[in-house]
Amino acid sequence: MPPPIIGKQEFKNANGNVIMIVDSEAEQLILHGADGKAIMSVALSKGSGGAALGGYGKFGALVLRDKDNNDIIVLDSGAANLRLGGNTAGGDIALFPKNAIAADLNSFANAIIHLDGNAGNVFLRDEGRNRVTLDAVNGNVHVGGNYAKGNLFVYPSSVTAPYADNMDGSNASIHLDGQASGRIVIRSQLQTDPLTIVFGDVIVLDGQTGSVTLKTDGKSRIHMSAPDANIYVGGNEKSGDIFVYPSGVKGADTTDGSKASIRLDGQNGDVVLSNADCAEEFDIAQSGDIVPGTVMVLDHEGKLQQSKQAYDRKVVGVISGGGDCKPGIILDKKHSRNNRMPLAMLGKVYCNADAQYGPIEVGDLLTTSSTPGHAMKAADALRAFGAVIGKALRPLKQVRSLFLF
Repeated sequence: MPPPIIGKQEFKNANGNVIMIVDSEAEQLILHGADGKAIMSVALSKGSGGAALGGYGKFGALVLRDKDNNDIIVLDSGAANLRLGGNTAGGDIALFPKNAIAADLNSFANAIIHLDGNAGNVFLRDEGRNRVTLDAVNGNVHVGGNYAKGNLFVYPSSVTAPYADNMDGSNASIHLDGQASGRIVIRSQLQTDPLTIVFGDVIVLDGQTGSVTLKTDGKSRIHMSAPDANIYVGGNEKSGDIFVYPSGVKGADTTDGSKASIRLDGQNGDVVLSNADCAEEFDIAQSGDIVPGTVMVLDHEGKLQQSKQAYDRKVVGVISGGGDCKPGIILDKKHSRNNRMPLAMLGKVYCNADAQYGPIEVGDLLTTSSTPGHAMKAADALRAFGAVIGKALRPLKQVRSLFLF
């Protein structure tokens, strides 16, 4: 065994250059390169302590190898990397609490933080139980369990001191509550004065009650309740309206209530339909094409066919959907049935009309004509009894035209 080094001693190479300095008093070990500049220094309790590798234009690296000379742990200042594992060995990082004893260090399960380089998982533990697990194998994040509820809080940039005692989650902008309620709460921040920010619930998804609540200024505006199978809209100083738009409405127009085809007005208690008539579907008897605006009569089986004679008392109406007048309501609609069409029962509708039997003026009563599927002016009041289709809303001087009544 070599004698102990007392004091400061220098070691030189064959060229007389100092390559190593051992200083027992300063508790330092310094290694020099061929150019005489320090490339590694190790200091113990005195001075700054610790170890330094590299510097003076050189990179420093610390490499730990296994018995087969494979690099297992590499701390590389050149690439600014810390590499663990590989070469048939899994690389793990385990952080243990200060009260862990020697026996605890033999198992990663006792670590409070465990990065598993073999499976690609991250475990955060408390009292030996997994609290948060990032599972790369299945692409999952597990929070809570093992006698602790799991919550996920997401905070906006305006919230400071994330580790303060007052961080109870109430000022998180997003809160996923893993307790039995199973709630998702989305909040907005309101600045009530230059120094005060208040967080209010905006969206609450409640897994326990099966409800969704949308709020403004902390007040419920829209509430969907699964137990009651109800949707509540409005209240709390706001009227509740429901707007239904056709497929052609796009972009900003979807927030314009005047573009909606159906509106339920909670303030006035109205149902507003932008289309014109109330129609009901009937079976069509004939196989030929029947177009909207055709005047229809009933056959002996209660099916529809186009009118063919004047003043026919079997007339029931006009096929809905002609021109710009579309049906607002269609009753008895059956998507699975073929050869059915909506018949206008009430409201405005375009109608095929024939003026060769007499010009039609606004307000004239209309009846069937001898022209198939066309209406005419009901000039004979006696014959028109029970055969009136409706009243003309526009004049007609031409022989045939699409006419509104």
